[in-house]
Formats: sequence, C-alpha cells, structure tokens
Amino acid sequence: MSVTVSDELQCCVCLDIVQEAVESPCCRSLFCDHCAREAVSTSKKCPKCRSKVKMSGFKPNIPIRKIVDSLPAECPHEGCTDRVTRGNLDDHVRVCDSRMVLCSNDSRCDIEVQAKHLKLHEEEECVYRKIECPFKCGEMTTLSDLKEHERECGAVEEECEQCGELIPRGMMLQHLDQDCVAAKLPCPFAACGCAERHRRESMDGHISQSENEHCTMMEETMQLQVDEITKLQSMYQDKAGIIDDLVDEVDELEDQVQSIRIGLFEHEKLHVSAQLHGHRGCIWSSCELPENRVATAAQDGRIRLWQYDGSWRHVGKLKGHNGRVNGVCAGEGHEIFSCGGDGTIRRWDINRNDVGEVEDSDTEMVAPMAAARKKIRFKNTKKVDGHSGAVYSVSFDGELGAVASCGADGAVRLWKPQNLKSRAEARSAHAEEARSVLAHPDGVISGGEDGNIVFW
Repeated sequence: MSVTVSDELQCCVCLDIVQEAVESPCCRSLFCDHCAREAVSTSKKCPKCRSKVKMSGFKPNIPIRKIVDSLPAECPHEGCTDRVTRGNLDDHVRVCDSRMVLCSNDSRCDIEVQAKHLKLHEEEECVYRKIECPFKCGEMTTLSDLKEHERECGAVEEECEQCGELIPRGMMLQHLDQDCVAAKLPCPFAACGCAERHRRESMDGHISQSENEHCTMMEETMQLQVDEITKLQSMYQDKAGIIDDLVDEVDELEDQVQSIRIGLFEHEKLHVSAQLHGHRGCIWSSCELPENRVATAAQDGRIRLWQYDGSWRHVGKLKGHNGRVNGVCAGEGHEIFSCGGDGTIRRWDINRNDVGEVEDSDTEMVAPMAAARKKIRFKNTKKVDGHSGAVYSVSFDGELGAVASCGADGAVRLWKPQNLKSRAEARSAHAEEARSVLAHPDGVISGGEDGNIVFW
C-alpha cells in the first residue's frame, strides 16, 4: 500500500513521514523526535537552520501527530488485509491473525503457523498433540509416541499361546492362571506323588478316572508322615533327657557361683568409718581435694569442705549459688568448680590453710569456724551464665586444659579454667537434658536423658 505524503509531513532529517513530530524553536521545522535528539546531541545545532538550540526547546506538534496517526498503514504480516492506521499499527501487529506463533503442544514441535491457523494445527495436524490411547487403557500419549506406547500398553490384545483367544496384554497372566481352558496344570494330588499334567478343560476327567490311584497315593503319603512324626517324637524324647541333665548342671553351677559371691562379700565387707552431717537435703555431688580434703555439694545451695587428719571434721562452707548445687569438681591446685540449678558455673579459690564461710563473689565477710577461731576472707573468684536452665554436671582435666559442663538445655560446653571464658560448645549435644559430663585428656564424654553416651 503506497501513501503519498506532502512535504509538510516529512522529517527534515530522514525525509520520511515524521514520527512523534516535534517542532524546532528556531525555524519551526518538523522533525522525528528521535531524529532531532540524535542531531542535537551531536552538533548542538538545529538540523535545518543550523542555529544553536537545546533539545528542551523542541516541542511536540500535536496537530501534526494526529494527522500522521490517521494516515493508512500496511500490516507487516504476510497475508493480512486489515485496514489500519499508523496510530494503531503497533497494537494491531501484536494481535494480528496473520502473525506467526509457535505451537504450544510440546517443546519438540518447533513449527510456527499463523495465529488464525494455530488451533487447527494444534488439534488436528501436530504430531505432538495429546491423544487418548486408542486401546482404551485410559492413558494419554502423543501421536508421535503412539507406537512406543503400543509396545507397552496393557490394553493391547495378544493371542494366548495356549488357547488362541485374544486377551489384553495386562490380563494374560491372570487368564493363564485362572481361565485358559488349554493351559496345562499339575494334578491337584501332585503333593501325594501324581506327576501328570492336563489341560484345564480335561482335569476333571483325569481326577475322576484316577480316584483309586490318588487314594493309594494319599494313604502312602500319610503313612510316611506318621513314620516321620514317630521318628521326631523319639528324637525329642532323647533330646529332652539331655536337656534335663544340662538344666541340672546349670543349677549346680549357679549354686556354686552364689556361694563364691557370698564368700567374696563376707571377705570384702565394707564398714562405715564415719558419718558427716552438715547439709540440709539431698547431697548431689562430691570430689577429692588436695591436703586430705573433700568437697560436697547439696540441695541446700552450699558447698561444704571436710578434712581428714585422723578423723573427719567440717572446715568450711561456700555460699554463692541461688538454689541447689548440682555438681562440684577439683580444679588446678586449690581451685574448685561448681554448677547449680541457677544456671551458673562458679570458680572458687581455697588456697588457705583455714577455710571459713564464703558468700558470693563480692562478699568478703566470713563467719568464724570452730576450728579456725578467726574470720577468713575467701572469694568466689568467677561465675558465668553459660546454659539456658540448670547446669547438672561439671568436670575439669588439667591436660585438656578446660572445664566441661552440661545442662538442661542438652548442650555440652568447654570453658577456660582461668577466667571461665567460653572455649567451645555443642548446643545440640543431646536431644534431651544432658545429665553427666567427664573431661579427660583426649576430649569429653557426656550422657543424657536421651539414652546416648557421646564422645567429643
């Protein structure tokens, strides 16, 4: 379609119909918007009169734009006969029935057809269109995959090799096992010794003709079974006598072992040498200290120190935990580490010849002890909150150079003994509460309510 355009609608740069018409501020000439921008950005001058201009001085010419938009235009798609104008050409191109579109049936189909023929192609012509299995198996396939599907389809009928009847492939085994009249089957009395095989349709005749033989076979089989049962009973009786003898021997050995246990117990019987009183409530933990001392931790929130010098005596009481003290262990030299239900781990320095009563870390007042007869300044040198919830166990090892702890949060943690700063942690060491921990030169062993013993 050819359109004759007057010079008034031509761009002064490209000499084509002006697009997005703009007017220069100097000579009032018309330009395409993109032509004007390109020329001014290069030369800073009007393309027509060469006056100095800025692009901001070019103004849209609305009347010319309307005239240009109303001009007839030709759709670029082959075969399109629609009458369109330049103003609606872009919109038309996007929806034109003659535009080329790609088949959407399958990624393997790369055929492009005109939009008006797409439905015909996808539903009737495309070899990748979806079709229902012609053998009525209920599955969907594509026309190009039909032969491959046919080789595996259970609804395809095949001829039975025994009777010649057409049977769906998926039903063939059931047909041979239950329905095929020509299938050869073993005689029902095969277990009794009948080795004959007959077609299903003639099996009843064989059974009726061989009744006497089958009865004889059954009697012989039953007699063999009776003989086998008798043999097994005799063997059982022989074995039962042997088993009874073994049971008697085991009983005798158990009596001997019990006598040995009683003798050992009487020989190594433990005697109570002392009973120490001082705590209120359950005592949860104890540990050995230098200089014949022992530390005990209890539900009353106290750690008590005991010393043996020919007899046991109470030499000190450490107070600091808020609630019960769950664990106590010896550290390096005269250090003690403790843990409690308040979620804290504490470090104590007992490097004194006489030990009195200790309050918390900032308290120096000491109650006089009967043995010391004087006030003693004794500090809880460090405490740390390292667990969420109660801390149940604490352990120190000098070669490892760490204090280990575990608690109700299921975590196992390592601390530097000098300042109780965190060294390492395993937050999910146990699925439930971690109840015990042991530090040793090669690492840490922990146990918890989940029934697991974990080596770290």
